[in-house]
Amino acid sequence: MGDIIQPCKVALRSCTIKGILVTPHVQAISIQETMCKPYITATIAVNDSGNIINNLKLRGGEEVTFAVDNGMQNENSIYESTQYIMSIEETERQDNYRTMYYIIRTASESFFKNRANIVQNAFQLIPGTSAAEQIHNQYVGGDAGLQIPLPSLGLIAKQESGGYNTNNKKPFKAIRDLIENLSYGAVQTGSTVYFRDRRSYVIAPLEYLFMTMGSQETFEQRQTWGQHWTDTFTTYNAIIHATTKINEDQGKQRGAISNIMAAASAMNNVFDRALGQEVVISAMGAAAAQFGAAAGVGDVKKFITGRMGGLPNVHETDSRRLAPGTDQQLNMVAQNAFQAKVKDGTNYLIKVPVQTGFNVTVGKGITAKLLPPIGDSNQNTAQYLDNQMLVAEVNHECYFDDREVMGTTTMRGVQIGYNT
Repeated sequence: MGDIIQPCKVALRSCTIKGILVTPHVQAISIQETMCKPYITATIAVNDSGNIINNLKLRGGEEVTFAVDNGMQNENSIYESTQYIMSIEETERQDNYRTMYYIIRTASESFFKNRANIVQNAFQLIPGTSAAEQIHNQYVGGDAGLQIPLPSLGLIAKQESGGYNTNNKKPFKAIRDLIENLSYGAVQTGSTVYFRDRRSYVIAPLEYLFMTMGSQETFEQRQTWGQHWTDTFTTYNAIIHATTKINEDQGKQRGAISNIMAAASAMNNVFDRALGQEVVISAMGAAAAQFGAAAGVGDVKKFITGRMGGLPNVHETDSRRLAPGTDQQLNMVAQNAFQAKVKDGTNYLIKVPVQTGFNVTVGKGITAKLLPPIGDSNQNTAQYLDNQMLVAEVNHECYFDDREVMGTTTMRGVQIGYNT
């Protein structure tokens, strides 16, 4: 029996709060990564029978360090992190009145730096990604490096415009406002994301991440499950549970395809204040080609051009500040279509043993071999739906008690059928 459950064992190497070792009292640690936030969060459950937490007189912002070992003895086997306390919840144990139960929520350094700083910068004659990097390094970074795999195209502002100002903004807000205006030469759309993965911060266009994602790990849903439950524990790359998640709006309206059709069919009218006239009037184009010929697109086009009460799609630009060839407004149609495709694409929630889950971080790809629904293929030939997807969220759950499955990783993968 020991060999069967061994792959799901994890160990807490250390956990300190304000430099005080609390390892023996920690019951569980949950670590959350997401592409929606430039910081990592964690939740730590502490069973304190020695009044240690109370004596520390915690008020928030205190340093917390932890190291979790999944026993695989490779470069990803130990998850180490230094974070700081956001909040503490205290509950008295009903079965033991001398023991207090604490839920301590923490976040990495950038969360607190964002709250403590105000950006007062102006930029000109530099790429937009370089400006974002300067804000990050000055106000946010420190606990990890910043990765910019694809620099933006052109300069953020011309000299005669007085520069691009980011005054009186929080760092996260300043960076997000800045990257919304970026254009790239290697991808059709902007849709730039700014997030923190396990090892570094990342600023990159979302489309580029889909184009270049490799497979960090391959997971397999075994066909024998339900008959031989030991496959869940003896298979290194096992999928314990998998489910599909669709955008909730699909159940309320005509379906997600209507959002994609509307975005791909919309016209993009750009008015140049410097010239006093419209410089771009585009419809369909590359965005429609990306999705193929959707039925009914031509019929709905006349209702969504924005001229007679349709979608608000007349945008302003100023060629004195931005060169027309690098203005993000020119990519608005393609960008909206791509964002609709990602938002309304298929999301997979997959739970795996933490032994392989520790190999995965957000912003990169995984491969999941999923069993098709009954009747979709010949079940006797062991055919799989071989899906490669971008990991948008990761949650590592580790429990330090006597349960059989002590560690699991739940991840949300996004698949849009993007062909490179």
